Amino acid sequence: MKKLLFILVILTINAATNAALKIMVNGVVDPPDTQICSMPGDYLVIGLWSDGGWPQPNFTAMLFAAGDGTISGGKMYYAGSLDGIYDITGPDLQNTISILESQGYHDITSVIAAEFVDAAPQPLPLQAGQVVDWVYFQCTDLWPATIWLLNSTTFEVYDSQLVHQSAIPEPVTVILFCLGGLFLRSRSRS
Repeated sequence: MKKLLFILVILTINAATNAALKIMVNGVVDPPDTQICSMPGDYLVIGLWSDGGWPQPNFTAMLFAAGDGTISGGKMYYAGSLDGIYDITGPDLQNTISILESQGYHDITSVIAAEFVDAAPQPLPLQAGQVVDWVYFQCTDLWPATIWLLNSTTFEVYDSQLVHQSAIPEPVTVILFCLGGLFLRSRSRS
């Protein structure tokens, strides 16, 4: 019986250490960095996805933008008793940025905290699937930005996402501009 209990404890610890929390961009879980492009002023919808490997979550994750972009908003799908998602602002933002810079992160523009905490005697597990949605990332310039997701206590990096920003519009926009130009040219001739 003791051997069985020991094996069960080891398997539980192993499952918790292999748990994954990933960034979603526009509904795609952990997209390759080369696929995420945006123009200045555009928004991307960011979410968090869990593989369900968190038996008792009780942690706070930080989602922050470094580079030319800002991050804000959010809606949680975890139903713990003390859960919540909030933008860090004012003096708290400056303190958080100072702490993150001391950990080697630079050019931080905005920070969101997502608390996965349940104080109940039997805490709810973090289910597999989407756990946070409707976080908005806005591109602010032509330079790349990185969205980081990490544990706010241990600074363990769960995931990161590079966002390429481009002044080149998507193909449909170019086609619409060309059609509009042709239409104006044909009207000016008549």
